[in-house]
Amino acid sequence: MLTSITYNLRLGKVERRTLNGREYLVAPATSIVPGVLSGSQGALYYPPKEIRKSVAAWDKTPVTMFHPVDNGMPASASQEGILAKHGIGHLSNSKYADKLQHEVWFDIEQTKAADKRFGTDVMNRLEKGEAIELSTGLFTDNEERSE
Repeated sequence: MLTSITYNLRLGKVERRTLNGREYLVAPATSIVPGVLSGSQGALYYPPKEIRKSVAAWDKTPVTMFHPVDNGMPASASQEGILAKHGIGHLSNSKYADKLQHEVWFDIEQTKAADKRFGTDVMNRLEKGEAIELSTGLFTDNEERSE
């Protein structure tokens, strides 16, 4: 069964970096810690072995402001037009060290524009070093198991 879950990630200390002529605020983040996690489909078990297998797939994953929707339905960031409206950055340097960790690269220009469009304060909170919670918007293939 394919399902979408919501799990929050906490950001660490933010620093400014430039990539391909664009300015970013970059913060370390933890997205998934092995164990039973609550999400939009209820509690699911995330075994370390499965998390480790997916590490490489997380790099370049888009970061969006809110869960994107299209015509009232949940939308993938890869759908046409979604990144133009919701995109604020991407994940990079993903690794597994007892938990799934990344660098979150917030495009400064896109984040400011999204703050203005959505009436949010993400850029200011990042610059102040305040904690921000994000959702992975993760899709999973779930197995019914009893052990």
